[in-house]
Amino acid sequence: MRLLEFVKDRDSKEPDADATLEIIKDAVAHGLIMIRAGLFSNCIRLLPPIVITDEQLIEGLQVLEDAIARAQGKRN
Repeated sequence: MRLLEFVKDRDSKEPDADATLEIIKDAVAHGLIMIRAGLFSNCIRLLPPIVITDEQLIEGLQVLEDAIARAQGKRN
């Protein structure tokens, strides 16, 4: 299991629950099953099944990466 935490600013580490939700909604729309995690709902928990193939893992991580890039692009 791995966890991605999203913050508004790296220095203050203020949680960014809005960005997290936006990323999850985008990734879900592109075929991933995801939920928020963490005390402030600003985290995404990655828990792929043990039987996942390398191709499936790469595809899923690409969908997540693209969702993060789109969310970041909207904020910049």
